[in-house]
Amino acid sequence: MVIFLYGEDGYRRAQRVQVLRDAFVKKFDSSSVSTSEIAGTNFSIDEFRKAIRSGGLFTQKRFVVLTDVWHIPSDTQKQLAQEFDSISADTILCISAETPPRKDNALFKRLLTVDTVEAYTALTQTQLRGFIQKTCTKLNATIDSRATEKLMVTFGNDLWALTHEIHKLANYSKQITTDTLAIFIDEALNDNIFHLTDALGNRNAKRATELLHDQFDSGANAQYLIAMLGRHIGTLLKVKKTAGRGLKLHSFVLEKSLAQAKRFSEQELDSLYWRLLEIDQKLKTSNTSTPILLDLYIIDICQTKTPA
Repeated sequence: MVIFLYGEDGYRRAQRVQVLRDAFVKKFDSSSVSTSEIAGTNFSIDEFRKAIRSGGLFTQKRFVVLTDVWHIPSDTQKQLAQEFDSISADTILCISAETPPRKDNALFKRLLTVDTVEAYTALTQTQLRGFIQKTCTKLNATIDSRATEKLMVTFGNDLWALTHEIHKLANYSKQITTDTLAIFIDEALNDNIFHLTDALGNRNAKRATELLHDQFDSGANAQYLIAMLGRHIGTLLKVKKTAGRGLKLHSFVLEKSLAQAKRFSEQELDSLYWRLLEIDQKLKTSNTSTPILLDLYIIDICQTKTPA
């Protein structure tokens, strides 16, 4: 059986994978020895075949999660697509991925025909409000409408950061208000992302580097900073492609993003987004310094010409 979960909402995809894995372990594999995860960033077709065909000691059932499939080379993607028909009933292959850069990707088209397909698109403004309320309720906390709006403007559809922040707020107070938010949420970080993107758009490496190091000096979390920058560049890319039409963005974010998107070509934004993902992956698999990687990232961007 092949399950394909895709879309930009990585948080809900991850939650769904966990639910499916937990159900498998409860029913077939209490010792969790027949579950495995494979990353497309370091993919081997031979290792993949071994994973989907090798049962555990006490059960022939297998649960295999495959992520980052768009990082797999195109030739290997073709080999991967050919494997789906031969997967036995004893194997559950769960593939979790963002929407591919190109909708005409052959592997993506093939995945849309597998046994189960679930799309996880960004939440609408109404759904996002509901998500915030539901998360607070689970933590036995309440949140007023102004605080909800402030969280939406600050974090948008970044449900990972949003959930983390709500947990932190609820641990401090079970009644979350804008006063509570002011204690914990560093607005300067969110504003700084806009200023940093402005500096990149102006190809001002000195200013962009200063803004970046200001955040590190103030103790900003590296992964969170990369996530915020990646989310913002992803938003600019959507705005560039659509001129803002049909996007589920707060009016304040949309207005500023429309102005910034003019400073970049669509190809540049696409490249910036994917290179940030590569930096994020490199940080998780090596001891390379985050400031050094981001400094090089900024310098490279600022050496390119501003689009006409």
